[in-house]
Amino acid sequence: MGIEITNKPPLPEINSRLSSNTAQPNTDNSSSLTVQKSDSVSLSIDAAFTAIKQTPSVNAERIQELKLAIEDGSYQVDSQTIAKNMIQMEQELITL
Repeated sequence: MGIEITNKPPLPEINSRLSSNTAQPNTDNSSSLTVQKSDSVSLSIDAAFTAIKQTPSVNAERIQELKLAIEDGSYQVDSQTIAKNMIQMEQELITL
């Protein structure tokens, strides 16, 4: 599932917002600080569910092709590719 981020400002704009929204002491020598900081996150749950619903959970055509290949004996297992992919997946998990 992916998360779509819209209206993402460029990095310099983010940095300028952060520097302009920091705490500033009042000039009237009082002990209060003026803090103007706001963060917001907007997620569209409906859009996420729609994307999930439109994505098939299984590829029925591919499953049927594999079943037929196994039944008629034409399906070949490539052990080298399987081993290589297993090692790659383990290496990716280690880096998490």
